[in-house]
Amino acid sequence: MTTEIIDDLQRRVESIREAPWYLSEMHERESMWRTHHEAIRRLDHVLEGYITYKLPNGETVTERPLIANQVDLALSDQAALAASITPSFRCESATERGKPRAAKRERIGANYWNSSKVTDNLPYWYMDLLGAGDSYHVVWPDFGAKGLPCIRRYDPLLCFPERPWRPDNPPRSLIVADQISLGSLAEDYPERAEELFEDIDPNARRATLVRRFEFYDSSEIVRVVEFRTKNGTKRSLILAQMRNPLNRPTFVARALPRRNGLPMGVYDQAIEPLRFENQIANMIVDHAADWMSSPMVEFGIENPEDYGTSAVLKGKNENAFMRRMPPAQNNPGIWTTIDSLRGSARESSVRPESRAGIVEQNIASAAFVVAIQGPVATLVAQAQRIEASALTECLSICFEVDEKFLSYVLDADGNPTDEPWKKYISGSVNAQPFAESYTPAQDIRGDYTISVEYGGAAGADQTGFEIRMNQAVINKIIPRRIAREKHSMVGDVLKAEQMIYEEELIDAGLQFVKAKAAAGDFGPGAAVVRAIQKPDADVLVVLAQLGEVIAQPPPVMAQPEGATGNEAFTQASSLARGGLPEPQTNVPGVGSFPSPAELGIPA
Repeated sequence: MTTEIIDDLQRRVESIREAPWYLSEMHERESMWRTHHEAIRRLDHVLEGYITYKLPNGETVTERPLIANQVDLALSDQAALAASITPSFRCESATERGKPRAAKRERIGANYWNSSKVTDNLPYWYMDLLGAGDSYHVVWPDFGAKGLPCIRRYDPLLCFPERPWRPDNPPRSLIVADQISLGSLAEDYPERAEELFEDIDPNARRATLVRRFEFYDSSEIVRVVEFRTKNGTKRSLILAQMRNPLNRPTFVARALPRRNGLPMGVYDQAIEPLRFENQIANMIVDHAADWMSSPMVEFGIENPEDYGTSAVLKGKNENAFMRRMPPAQNNPGIWTTIDSLRGSARESSVRPESRAGIVEQNIASAAFVVAIQGPVATLVAQAQRIEASALTECLSICFEVDEKFLSYVLDADGNPTDEPWKKYISGSVNAQPFAESYTPAQDIRGDYTISVEYGGAAGADQTGFEIRMNQAVINKIIPRRIAREKHSMVGDVLKAEQMIYEEELIDAGLQFVKAKAAAGDFGPGAAVVRAIQKPDADVLVVLAQLGEVIAQPPPVMAQPEGATGNEAFTQASSLARGGLPEPQTNVPGVGSFPSPAELGIPA
C-alpha cells in the first residue's frame, strides 16, 4: 500500500468526523473524569484560602482558615524545591563523526526550551503533578516570525484524556476544554466571524461565553466551538482542522504512579485534618469571648435593662441576683488533639517541621538531616523523574514538529514554499553560550532523540546539590568541568576556566617577583608595577615578557683592564638586571627598568 493511498484513507477518516462527533466524545469523557476534577476543585478551594466544613446541626460553613494552611505551604514549598534546579539535556552520538551534529541538536533543543519558557513553567507543572496528580504538555507549531515549536502547559482541570495515563499504555488522544468570549474568538478567526455571530443576539455578541475544545491525536489537531443561539439551541462549529503528519500525538501526559492507575494528588488526605483543626480553632476563638465577657444571668431583678457600672438594681426579694455566668472550663486534652491533627496534616502533605525551620536539636548530624528531609526528597525526586521523562518526549516532538511543520518558509497564505527556513538561535547549553543558525531539514534529519535528566540533583535543592558536587570533585568522582557546567554561579564554563588559569599563572608569576625582591633584586617588581599602571595593561602578558628577559643569558663582557674576575662577573650581572648607571635595558612591551636613583640606591 503506497503512502498516497494511506494519506487518502486518512483524509476520508478525518472527513467523517464532524463537530457533533467531538462534542459527543467530550461529554463521555466529562462523565469519566468528573470525580477526579471534583477532587482538583476541592484542592483549589483550599489553596484559594477557603475551608468548608459541616457543623453538628448539618449547616455548611465556609470561612478563611485561622490556622496555617499546611496544604498550600506544602505544595508551594515542594514545587519550588523541585523547580529550583534546571535539568540538563543531552543528545548522544554513537560515533565520533556524529558528535558535532548531536551537539548542535542540543543547542537547538536549548532554544526550544528557552523560547517556550520551560524554566518559568516548571513550578506550575510540579504543582499540577503533586497537587492534581497529573500534568499535561502540548507541543504546538508557531507559524509566526520565529517558526519554532512551542511547549504549552494546560491545567489538568481542563484536560480530558482518552484514559488514565500508564507508562505501558499512554492515552492516544486528548481533549482540552475552556471558555472564551465570542468576541475574542471572532478576532482570532476573522474569516469565521459571520458564522460565529449567526443567530446570536447582536447586543450580546462580544461578551457571550462559549466553550472551545481542542482535540489532539496521532492523525489530526482540531479546534471546535460550542455555543447557544438566541433561541436556546446548541450549535457547534469546527474552527480549524489540521492533519498531524507525525503519526503520534503532539501532547504528553504524566501522572503520579498509583496502583489503580487513576491520578490522585499528594495532598487529598491532608484536607480533612486541616478542616477539623480549623473547626476546633474557630470553636476556641468563640469560647475565648466567653472568657473575656461571659453572658449575664439574673433572678428576681425588677430593672435588669439598667445593667451597667452606675446602674442601681432593684431586687424583688432577698434572693434576687444578677451576675455573669462562669465560663465553661477548657478541656486540656483539646490541645493534644490540635497537635495530633496538625501532625496528621503535615504527614499527609509530606511537610516535616524542618521545612519550616523548626528543629529542636542544637546540633544535628548529617544522618539526622537526611532522616528529617527524607520523605520530601523522595517525593520531589520522584516528581522530577516523571517531569524529566515528559520533557524528554516534548523536546523529541519539538524536533519532529520543527522538521515536518516548519522546515520551509511560508508564503502569504500560510503555505510552505521551496525555500528552507533558516532560523537564528542563541542561549546556553551546560553553561556554554552559543549564537548560530540552523535549518530543520538539514540539521535534524529525522533524528529526534534527546535526554532530559536531573541525575544526582534529583531531590536536592541547588545549595545541597552544589555541596555534593564539590565533594564528588574532591573525591575524583566527576571532573571539574561537569561541576562547573551545573554550578549556578557559572554562566560561561570556557570563560570561567580561562580566567581561573590566568589567575593561577599570575599568582605563580607574582610569587617569583616577590622572591626576587626578597633576595634584594627589586628590578622585576618595579617593572611590573610600572607596567600595570597603564590603562590597557595585561598583568599576565607583563609577567610573560619579564620572564623572557630574565631567562636570557647574561651578556659576555670583556674584562676591564686591571679588574679581577669577580669584578667583571659583578658588572655583567648588574647590567643583565638593568641596575647599572643608566636604564638602558628595555623589557618588550614594558619599558625600561628603573634606574638606581629611582629605586633609592645611592650612586
